[in-house]
Amino acid sequence: MKNIVLSAVAVIALGSFAVAGGDIAPVQEPVVEVPEVASWSPTFYVGAAYVNVDGDLDAASPDAVLDTATLSADNYALAAGVVLNSWLAVEGRYSNSIDDYDLEASLTDGNTVVTIDETMAGGEAEVAAIFLKGMYPIADTGLIAYGLLGYANVSVTDDVNGEIMDDDGLAYGVGAAYAVTPNVLVFADWTRLYDDTVQDSAVVANGMDVTVDTINVGAAYVF
Repeated sequence: MKNIVLSAVAVIALGSFAVAGGDIAPVQEPVVEVPEVASWSPTFYVGAAYVNVDGDLDAASPDAVLDTATLSADNYALAAGVVLNSWLAVEGRYSNSIDDYDLEASLTDGNTVVTIDETMAGGEAEVAAIFLKGMYPIADTGLIAYGLLGYANVSVTDDVNGEIMDDDGLAYGVGAAYAVTPNVLVFADWTRLYDDTVQDSAVVANGMDVTVDTINVGAAYVF
């Protein structure tokens, strides 16, 4: 009984001492610092380029109007994109002819092969494309190597034949850019915008294996 009483007195005394502000400091909750998470901020850019268009057509079917044909055009291109991070961007491009394009073609008229080599009046080689752009900065040189993978629509028309082709499919390419200033880049790339057999019976290129390549040289401004 004596021990129980002594223990109770001791507990009360300690409690009174702590409340009265003795040497025993109150327990403090530890401060936990939460690191700040950087917000994602995309970067936008616009650009323009000179484009050399090269199209090759080869008959893949006896129903094809042409046997073979090559098309050469000088185009302008406009581009706009958003940089998602250091390695990836999304870019859209639109291109159309600066002037009439040149067409060299051969077709069979009976047993005679007829060759056509002329500038097509009112000729347009129009392209609309969307790409995923994978980028690789090369050390601190200001150079950026990149690859393009996406989808493109190619439309070729003229005043004589009307619609020669209007088709779409997989598009890809490779290129490089150089940062002249933090906001201005110059670039050059090669793209293959179409590589397939045209199936639409309404167009002149029906039944032909068609490839369309471009060489693009231009500049872009980064906001």
